[in-house]
Amino acid sequence: MKIKNIYLLLFAFITLASVFQSCEEDLLVDKLTEPGAIPVISDVTSGFFNFNDPATAQIGFSLATKGADVTSVSILKSINGSDPVAHATINSLPATVTVTLADALNGTGVALGDVAVGDVVSLIFVCNTADGRALKSGSTFDAPVSCPSDLAGTYNAVSSGTSTDGCCPDPITGFTSTVTLTDLGDGNYEVSDFSGGLYLEWYDVYGISSTNDSPCNIQDVCGTLTIVNTVEPFGTAVTGGGSVDAATGVITISWENGYADQGTIVLTPQ
Repeated sequence: MKIKNIYLLLFAFITLASVFQSCEEDLLVDKLTEPGAIPVISDVTSGFFNFNDPATAQIGFSLATKGADVTSVSILKSINGSDPVAHATINSLPATVTVTLADALNGTGVALGDVAVGDVVSLIFVCNTADGRALKSGSTFDAPVSCPSDLAGTYNAVSSGTSTDGCCPDPITGFTSTVTLTDLGDGNYEVSDFSGGLYLEWYDVYGISSTNDSPCNIQDVCGTLTIVNTVEPFGTAVTGGGSVDAATGVITISWENGYADQGTIVLTPQ
């Protein structure tokens, strides 16, 4: 009798455990298959706030959503990583959104006159679904305070530099070539040859066959240039920067690679 009762209790325990496990699995499946929603940003008309004209500076973009049924999108804002505050709620989607710098600063504690070049306004999006969920996007729309930039074009280059390699120990000065700047958007450019022909002059013995073998990326922030995200043909990072003469359009960039090769290139618009 005791053995039979033990079997009955054991059977009941296994049955209940199976039920609980089944419920947990069903709940997990529901969570995994529940559709989410994300904001979709497109048609950006300006990706930065114009520091030269803060009173009228603004950004603009189209806002839509993808995924679950979304009834509205709440937009939060943050200045330079500060705690987000409410900005606006968009109740009709898709929508064209315009944000002035004054509106972006409103409620953040930062005055329009206190804004500096390099400050960043971050917009955070929360999709409010028809079934009552508030889904915060993991990505943000970051708009820096910067200046308009128009450096794309073809330039006459005059370069000087020194190599640390034994192939070419003598400094080069006054080397002339042609360099092209290609607009990548929002003050970013690709420079066709950061060395202004010096890499081809020095390192053809190592396989450099064209000035196009040594491009770089630069970022223009109100006339101050920085070399960014650039690796030279032999695998080391290229650092440096320069400036733009607002009156003449002449660009001066100084650079250095991981081997301590150094150079300066002066670009005059054609």
